[in-house]
Amino acid sequence: SIRNDIDTHNADPKPFVWRKTADAILASMVRAATKLI
Repeated sequence: SIRNDIDTHNADPKPFVWRKTADAILASMVRAATKLI
C-alpha cells in the first residue's frame, strides 16, 4: 500500500540534491514554452 511505501521511504530519508543550475532549468523551460506556443 501507499502507506507502506511512505513508511519505507521515511525510514531512511535522503536529502534532495539539485543536479542542474538555475540557468539550465530556466533554459529548459524556455525551450518547452516555445514548443507549446
